Amino acid sequence: MAIELKKLRKVYGESTVAVDDVDLTFEDKKISILIGPSGCGKTTTLKMINRLIERTSGDIIIDGRSIDEIGVIELRRSIGYVIQEIGLFPHMTVFDNIAVVPRLLKWPEDKIKKRVMELLDLMNLDPDEHPYKYPVQLSGGQKQRVGVARGLAADPEILLMDEPFGAIDPINREKLQDAFIEIQEQINKTIVFVTHDIREAIKLGDNIAIFNEGKLVQYDETMTVINEPADDFVENLLGSDRGLRSMELVRVHDHYDTDFFALELTEKLTVGDALKEIEKTDRRYAYVLNEKKRLAGYVVRKKIEKANKSDPLKKHVKETESIHPSSSLLEAMSLMMTSGLSAVPVVDDRGRVRGVVRFSALMEMFGSVDLTGSD
Repeated sequence: MAIELKKLRKVYGESTVAVDDVDLTFEDKKISILIGPSGCGKTTTLKMINRLIERTSGDIIIDGRSIDEIGVIELRRSIGYVIQEIGLFPHMTVFDNIAVVPRLLKWPEDKIKKRVMELLDLMNLDPDEHPYKYPVQLSGGQKQRVGVARGLAADPEILLMDEPFGAIDPINREKLQDAFIEIQEQINKTIVFVTHDIREAIKLGDNIAIFNEGKLVQYDETMTVINEPADDFVENLLGSDRGLRSMELVRVHDHYDTDFFALELTEKLTVGDALKEIEKTDRRYAYVLNEKKRLAGYVVRKKIEKANKSDPLKKHVKETESIHPSSSLLEAMSLMMTSGLSAVPVVDDRGRVRGVVRFSALMEMFGSVDLTGSD
């Protein structure tokens, strides 16, 4: 459901204006990003939607109703909320943390259990293992996934997210972003997402709202913001390489090649056996899958031709970098340049190889991009 802000204003004390007459509409089933420097009003705007902060004037309309017509408790229980600090209850299991709001809404326990298990699967957290763990037993990325699951537990139409991935290390942050894009494709919620990271904004946002000193400077579709910045402030926020940033919007899943060769690794598979299979297809290398059909690494034909043919193949399998289907082509190019690989396997959340991205194909695409950001 859409969220409409009408002349929204927040003033602290007599004269400190935090949010200054903001008019905008967050579209139904889209991810709308709020971004700007510290103190610009983005988080205050977000918190006024679920009345964690009360507005000074103006109105907020959700699905045609002013939030004044909705009780505060009802409003907050109907809107998912995810924050950077996550806020998991340390004395409660993962299951109980996710089940908090459904229990407050007095859902039957069988319905709660079904919902929690659905969400764990959606977040790629093993439903057989993770429900019984406590927050202290989870990694930072796992905690954040549980936080998102808790925000979605009551199946709200709206999800508010205040720098949810800000405290995660860069590698896991990109993984969470990729997973979040895939999750949104399945759940189709109206999401308002605060960040200070322009790369994250471009990667995740269908629309971007840029704030400065409490004012809304520009709000539009992400590609329009990149190609038509409203003023110098927006252009500086985007950076000098804004022309290249459009590649952040192009997803790997739209451009990978499904023409690749993979071997299934077994205890009995020898180098000689592998070579026979590779030679049949005239490949220079082959990806290797483990017993669960997940990527284990790769072998290079020239290298294993020099090995003892009776050696177990697993002795010669090399680990490899991989890219997620929801990652951008810009990330794929960066990964190739830092790793020295001419091709990178595309691997989903479950470790399954979906295809391969090749350096030569990316160079053709990047060659058509205006790197100067000029019109």
